[in-house]
Amino acid sequence: MHLCVTVFLHMKLTEIGLISKAYGFKGEVLFIPDSDLDLENIHFLFLKIDNKSVPFLLETVKEKNGYFIVKFEDVPDEIQAKKLTGLKVAIESEYLTDISVDDNFENLVGYHAHDKKHGDLGTIKSIEEFPDQYIATCIIDGKEILFPLNDDFILNIDDARKQINLDLPEGLLDIYLDGE
Repeated sequence: MHLCVTVFLHMKLTEIGLISKAYGFKGEVLFIPDSDLDLENIHFLFLKIDNKSVPFLLETVKEKNGYFIVKFEDVPDEIQAKKLTGLKVAIESEYLTDISVDDNFENLVGYHAHDKKHGDLGTIKSIEEFPDQYIATCIIDGKEILFPLNDDFILNIDDARKQINLDLPEGLLDIYLDGE
């Protein structure tokens, strides 16, 4: 048991949606994901209970019209299922590697941006979708700066710390920061 708990403590998790309601009388719940998702190779969903991610073993999963009907192993009935209503759901981040980071760009508003060369860029105030790319906006010293969000420039996204680490192209930020 200790080995299992230790493994769960070191996992990086990403929120993917929430439990909407109990479904039926056999302990199933309706899970609504934030974006397209494949739960085929997933064994655990992590539910946020009292600010802690608690693993729940999946017994069955049925996809239906973009949402999922989920049965957890230790949720035997409707009464227990109702207790899960409204809880946020996360999975191990490694299972999201096949999903493009673009699917979650809108969720980065409020994250703190940090560039490898320029350092602190401040908090992302907005993200706009343009053809073929997303553009983030931050404010540095009262100046609005814009930068593209794509897999080539993003080093990592730390959901726990609400931080995005970037390696933006040379000269991109100079346009905003050097002149007046």
